Amino acid sequence: MKKILFLALCLVQLSAVMAQDKPSIRIKGEARKLVMPDQAVFDISINSTRKTEEESVKHLQELSAEVQKKLRGLGFTEDQIKLNAYSTNITYDYSDGKQKITGYTSNQHFRVKFPLDKDRVQRVYKTVLAGPTDGLNVNFTTDCSDSLNKRIENELIVMALRDSREKADLMASTMNYKVLTVEHIIYNVDNQYPVPMMQKAFRSADAEAGAPADYFSIAEQEFSRSVEVHFGFGLK
Repeated sequence: MKKILFLALCLVQLSAVMAQDKPSIRIKGEARKLVMPDQAVFDISINSTRKTEEESVKHLQELSAEVQKKLRGLGFTEDQIKLNAYSTNITYDYSDGKQKITGYTSNQHFRVKFPLDKDRVQRVYKTVLAGPTDGLNVNFTTDCSDSLNKRIENELIVMALRDSREKADLMASTMNYKVLTVEHIIYNVDNQYPVPMMQKAFRSADAEAGAPADYFSIAEQEFSRSVEVHFGFGLK
């Protein structure tokens, strides 16, 4: 009986050793894709510097009301005009070695997002900047919507997994093996997330000669995803 138990124990240990020696490999699958953004983003900053805080705030409110009036005239609702920041700061003069209050600067920042459309972007830009622009700064960027981000994410996952399997099949076949199992998958390995890029939406003095006055260019954003897959091999 003891001999039988000893033999069974040896067989279990041998099986464990063979299992540990099973050929396997960890392979990184990668996927990249250039994507055209589908959202326009306008960041509108307003600032007002006056001698007193009351004057500074009052003038800022006047500028803000005028900008919001222009945006509503373009069809934007109150919910679409997002107030991102507001502040009032004291300005100082240290020229004579002493701290002296010279005035107050009030700042306000709006953000407006909408589906990317060339004509609408131009209308917003020109309308907001129409008239006096003292204290007004308008920056245009592009971004990818949540729905587009999710769709691209799913596509890249599939592409990265296929890339890892193709590499595994190639390596296994070269060594007269075949892929038998997928033992482990790690997602989000060395991924790069796109950052919204500032766009030069309209022609400026340094634009290419001969470009039309309404020159408009959108840059694609590169998405990158990768996975690490642990494959188990076996003889063909």
